[in-house]
Amino acid sequence: VENKEMEDKIAACKQALLEGKTFAEALKEIKSNYVLLMLDDLFLYDFVQTSKVLENLKALEENQNIVNFTYWPILNDTEESIYSGFKKRKKDAKYKVAAIIALWNKKQFLKYVEGYKENIWEFEPNATNRSNTIYKNDEFFLHILDKKS
Repeated sequence: VENKEMEDKIAACKQALLEGKTFAEALKEIKSNYVLLMLDDLFLYDFVQTSKVLENLKALEENQNIVNFTYWPILNDTEESIYSGFKKRKKDAKYKVAAIIALWNKKQFLKYVEGYKENIWEFEPNATNRSNTIYKNDEFFLHILDKKS
């Protein structure tokens, strides 16, 4: 049943995009409060650490200022964080908002895409600018590669 439900959710999102809806409208079709964004130019090369994803989900539930946990080691403009295996993006970091594999708080994600007609290349710098000017309290975390993560 769980796989069928997931297939139905994915199909609803795909259908929304095929009907010409915006990314924000497609996101609204997803009933979950959290979204894993993974674009087609990225491939998994190892097992997913489910325990790490569950830790991230718990953090997203507990802290509404967290926008996402990105599973890509971009180590510039970061500082230490309380989350094992992750660094926090600095407030004025370049490309703080990126369209790479990440677990997002859907409500926060919508805030960054709703009402803006941007392609993916425009989204990254423009949404980063919004995070540095309008939504200054939002927090973004990046996965780091170490033996503990």
